[in-house]
Amino acid sequence: MTVNEYLKLPYAVHIHWDSDDRIFVARIAEIPECSGHGASRTEAMDMALSNLRDWIEDALECHESIPEPVPPQIGRASCRERV
Repeated sequence: MTVNEYLKLPYAVHIHWDSDDRIFVARIAEIPECSGHGASRTEAMDMALSNLRDWIEDALECHESIPEPVPPQIGRASCRERV
């Protein structure tokens, strides 16, 4: 798969407010070390997606495995956003 093909997959993004730093933090659920932050949810999401692109590019170059999205569980409430 290519970077763009991976980016079309519905990775889950968890966004929360960090009251200590007063910023929003967005984390890619399937790749916990991939995150972003910002003054708004949108800014945090945009940074996380940019970092996801970089992470996938690096993983492909190094021939490392890339986790695919975990399907959402039907019938469970979730505050995750799918991209």
